Amino acid sequence: MESLGEYKILDRLGEGGIGEVFRARDTRHGRTVAIKLVREDLIADDGRRERFIADAQAAMRLSHPNIATLFEVAEDGGRVFVVSEYVAGDRLDAVVSGTPLNARRAVDLALQLADALAEAHASGSLHRDLRPENVIVTRKGQAKLLDTGLAAWTRGGAAREGAAGQVAAHPTVALATAAYLAPEQALGMTGDERTDVYCLGAILYDMIAGRPPFAGASAVDITLQVLQAPPVRPSRLNPAVPRDLETLVLNMLAKSPVGRPASAALVSASLRGIAGSMEARGSADANAPAGFPGPGRQPHQSWGWWVAGAVGLMTCLLAWLWSR
Repeated sequence: MESLGEYKILDRLGEGGIGEVFRARDTRHGRTVAIKLVREDLIADDGRRERFIADAQAAMRLSHPNIATLFEVAEDGGRVFVVSEYVAGDRLDAVVSGTPLNARRAVDLALQLADALAEAHASGSLHRDLRPENVIVTRKGQAKLLDTGLAAWTRGGAAREGAAGQVAAHPTVALATAAYLAPEQALGMTGDERTDVYCLGAILYDMIAGRPPFAGASAVDITLQVLQAPPVRPSRLNPAVPRDLETLVLNMLAKSPVGRPASAALVSASLRGIAGSMEARGSADANAPAGFPGPGRQPHQSWGWWVAGAVGLMTCLLAWLWSR
């Protein structure tokens, strides 16, 4: 396949949740784009085809610097495809790769994602399939959220919707999806904005702890933990995690939606406050006088204090000897 409509295919990027993904050249606008060729089984009848196109057109209205822009949904020879912004970078799961990120960097990425979700929610669109595989981090450190508005049509979205039946019957839910499954999704409920808040909390936990909040040998094991077990406090896995950040993450991971922040906008506000506190603590440490431990630092002895103490002691001793 050399082209689709007005797009010249450059190379195949892989298999996505909707279908095959290609990098292509938009011959009309002279830009590089990503094309997802929709799997035929997703739009097997006219009703599903129309619903998919309607969802894609709704997603096209989303505009935010941290959401990969959807440019067009089109057809060529009966094949439906969606054209979106091509984002060069690494998936977030590869960026973390089992090692905690610097807390300030994790907060910055989570803040970008929270802002993107707040924008989507304000437009009436839920993501429903938030996980590190759906986040690209560019070389400039910008986070881009993929499949916003179309997650219901992806394999990950379908797995979340069917999680309750699969857990009760056969463990077919992918481990990568189960690790970021909200409790209400595991129970077969639709969820709301707070479901996306939970999933963002799981991603943030992963970034600061170096692993998801729950792990196990099977999807069933992980999903049961999501429903029943409290997550290990991130600071036990990474002592450098600030206490206010840990508190926010654990609140986002509350089992009941009513225990979580009510919206992504509130999460964004909290993250901005935490970022400000971290910067203030860093500035206080940098400006602390030599020999004095700054806030949040372990006290330590300075050679200067040892020398000053020794000189003072010798002075007192000589003065006593002179008086004698």
